[in-house]
Amino acid sequence: MSEFIEFIKADGTIEMVHRNAEALEQYAREVTANITPSAELEANIEEVLRTEYKRQRAIEYPDIKEFADAMYWSSKGDDTKLEAYYTACEAVKNKYPKA
Repeated sequence: MSEFIEFIKADGTIEMVHRNAEALEQYAREVTANITPSAELEANIEEVLRTEYKRQRAIEYPDIKEFADAMYWSSKGDDTKLEAYYTACEAVKNKYPKA
């Protein structure tokens, strides 16, 4: 998954924006500075910003293959990899808390 979102501007040019909330907020401020956004647009921007943590978590969570391997070893009595997987997931959740 790309860390950038492509936006087509009113003049037809394409702008690349990083997928983090701060960049998206700045982009939204710049785009809407000279226009009065509709209520629908404002609601959409708010929804994107409110749920940004989900997109960030999805990018940084450990691979599901690591979980499968950890479950296998856990079934054999070794919980080391499973505990490491849970720790990694918790670190991501702490880095990107729910809004």
